[in-house]
Amino acid sequence: EVEVWEFFPFNMQHSPSNGLIANVDDMNKWALALLNGGALDGVRILESESLDEIWSPQATMNWGGLFQDYGMGWMLAEDKGHPLFWHVGGNPGFISNLILAPDDDIAVVTMVNSFREMDDDEPWYATEIGTAVMYELLGLDYDGYWAD
Repeated sequence: EVEVWEFFPFNMQHSPSNGLIANVDDMNKWALALLNGGALDGVRILESESLDEIWSPQATMNWGGLFQDYGMGWMLAEDKGHPLFWHVGGNPGFISNLILAPDDDIAVVTMVNSFREMDDDEPWYATEIGTAVMYELLGLDYDGYWAD
């Protein structure tokens, strides 16, 4: 059965929030550049001062759970001395999540093909999976923060 989503077709109003299309190789390169202070393969693509700014708290959120702060497009946390930064996004059909632990030089990219309604909790499953992997790599206990 074919289901038509009213969300489509995309138009220019969607471009600022979800106009970037990437595959896992692109996401891995982006993660490496972020971990390398904004440089990839010896080419500077982002000033390190810009990273300092986007990863600085811009607003304190009342979300509870792991993080309380929001940077410029990044959810920010610190757990047991490990600074952690998340960015999650998606549309009907796919969800992506990038988690960075820059002090530990670790990045986890999670990409999931998945249908979701805009108001349900499904986007957090990619985040839940990625966070569990990150905690395993950091050697930390993970109690689950995102999805029930």
